[in-house]
Amino acid sequence: MGTVGAQLITEPFNASGTGQVQLSFASRFNRDPAGLNPIGDVEVSVNGGVDWNRVLRLQGDDGPANIKTIDVTCLVAPNPASVKVRFNYYLPASNPNAPTGEQQVWWAIDEVLIERIEVQRPASGCNCPTIASQPATLSNAQQGTSYNQALSATPAGNYSFAITNGALPTGITLANGLLSGASTVSGVFSFTVTATDGNQCSGSHQYTLTVCPLVTIMPAALPNGFQGTAYPGQTLTATGGGSPYTFAVTTGSLPGGLNLASGGALTGTPTTAGTFSFTVTATDSTGCTGTRSYTAIISGNGLQFYPLAAPVRLLDTRLGASPNACSQPNTPIAGGTSRLQPGRNICTIPANAVALTGNITTVDSGGGFLTLYPSDATQPTVASTNYGVNEIINNVFTVGLGADGAFKIFANNTTDVVVDVSGYYAPPAANGLFFHPLPAPVRLLETRSGQTGCVTPGTPLIGNADSTQPAIGACTGIPAAARAIVGNATTVNPLGGGFLTIFPADTVRPLVAASNFNMGQIVNGPFAVGLAANGQFKIFTTSTTDLVVDVLGYYSAEATDANGAGLLLSPLAHPVRLLETRPGLPVGCFKPGVPLTGGAETAQPARGVCDGITIPANALGVVGNATVVLPSGAGFLTLWPSTAARPLVATSNYNAGDVGNRHFIVGLGQVDGAFKLYTHATSHLVIDLSGYFAP
Repeated sequence: MGTVGAQLITEPFNASGTGQVQLSFASRFNRDPAGLNPIGDVEVSVNGGVDWNRVLRLQGDDGPANIKTIDVTCLVAPNPASVKVRFNYYLPASNPNAPTGEQQVWWAIDEVLIERIEVQRPASGCNCPTIASQPATLSNAQQGTSYNQALSATPAGNYSFAITNGALPTGITLANGLLSGASTVSGVFSFTVTATDGNQCSGSHQYTLTVCPLVTIMPAALPNGFQGTAYPGQTLTATGGGSPYTFAVTTGSLPGGLNLASGGALTGTPTTAGTFSFTVTATDSTGCTGTRSYTAIISGNGLQFYPLAAPVRLLDTRLGASPNACSQPNTPIAGGTSRLQPGRNICTIPANAVALTGNITTVDSGGGFLTLYPSDATQPTVASTNYGVNEIINNVFTVGLGADGAFKIFANNTTDVVVDVSGYYAPPAANGLFFHPLPAPVRLLETRSGQTGCVTPGTPLIGNADSTQPAIGACTGIPAAARAIVGNATTVNPLGGGFLTIFPADTVRPLVAASNFNMGQIVNGPFAVGLAANGQFKIFTTSTTDLVVDVLGYYSAEATDANGAGLLLSPLAHPVRLLETRPGLPVGCFKPGVPLTGGAETAQPARGVCDGITIPANALGVVGNATVVLPSGAGFLTLWPSTAARPLVATSNYNAGDVGNRHFIVGLGQVDGAFKLYTHATSHLVIDLSGYFAP
């Protein structure tokens, strides 16, 4: 034989009634020296040549002629009456050099003999066993993704596997019983796999392999939620497969109170705060699936912060002094009495406000203290600010509102009062902000020459001029998402008396004061200020002065970020006195009876029950006032989270013999729930709390 594709086919013969049936022939097969690697197949048909079963393959056999004997007894048993043998010579279709026509290669076959050994078959006959391929069905493949499925057959034995009908998806092959590869197409593919054992017994199995397209679930991220507040309506959708889709949570768990319907609607009211990670699987009409992992943060039931576009003057009791004031009674608060001050539906403060923050300033007073508290609470024994005779001094406050939307201002001596509001706290909404305490306060601005800070111009701020100050960046650790910051602004040796105004960089400077000062004073004023979209705010001073700005935290819409979980405010039903170091006084949850030692650090627990009010175990920050009483010398007070090293910042500055307080917000150690105190000079200290922050 010297022609590619040539075949030698025997005449049909009848093997009925025989015992063993063997095919015996002498052959010599020479491979082509050009390396075309031709194939010589010996095949048997039991239906007159319609179907052929290969019993021997010669390829690359370049030896001398030899006798080949093949037992085909079981192969011909199903239909022994019409048996044919074919000798088929060809080149493999995969050979790129496959030629046509005559080739200088040959396969010599002679002395073909069908031997009939006349012995009686057993009663059971020579029928092949039933061969079944496993698995019965194939798992789905994913387009473009590696697929591996091993095939096996029963009964146990050595099998070869081949595709005998249909076709595999492009990119997937069957070799040595392993379906493998990455399909380049999607769709449903049907084909037949035939398993053949060593006796040439075979069994065929019809398979269907579904190659799934990429099924994508949207949205890419889910909104966060709040405990006790209906979850924002969210419906999951999918693309890439065939509609309709069904959705299910396949790993992890949803927040308590939420439900994912099979159609993709995610609804409910969260009942538990926390961070929840889970995987959603979408299944299309053909059984193809896609998954997406989600993380949803459910914050607690506290309040978010809403900075006003610009600070507003809520109250000025002075006669005609502030035409822009929303409340102007034109008379001071009488000593020993409380003024009821509306805090909602006034001065751009909305009806849902639950607490306010801002500045309160005493003017032309007889000396004493003010107490701010919710209108429906009993007046507590705490101080929101202390002041001397006719001293113009202000302090930041955070106060809860009563059910009537008001708060009270108690003055123990007659005084005029100015109240400016920079923001409010209310239930969560689309534009609400979380509080993020910094790991430790940082010095944002230091104008004094030779001192350290993130911004160090080395020259004082010029009087009667606005200066723009960036807040975000690597130095402060404040992210670009921040919309407001909280800190202290300390004037150092101003050239004259006056005030500071701190306001967002994208607004017109309002007529409000963040701090008041006298010539030569060192006075710090706590502040909370909104930021422009570029992360900047402005500072105005009426007199040239050096200024130090320390930042302790910021507000953003992020429920979590690099600095940890965003926190919500819970105002206390009434302020409480957490610490009272003076001996013999009846009020105070911690009463050591001795002053704090100058130059030493003291840890102060904040969680627990104090005066009937609970600061819970998950609290990560507190807000209130710290009052130094009769310090032994001039100096400063620093408050910071217990887990951080003491930063070079000041919560309050004081002189010997002062009684002065300053509003503060301070983070707590996550484990011990404490913050630390440092006073430069030995001093008694009083700490009053008006609220706490928690996730």
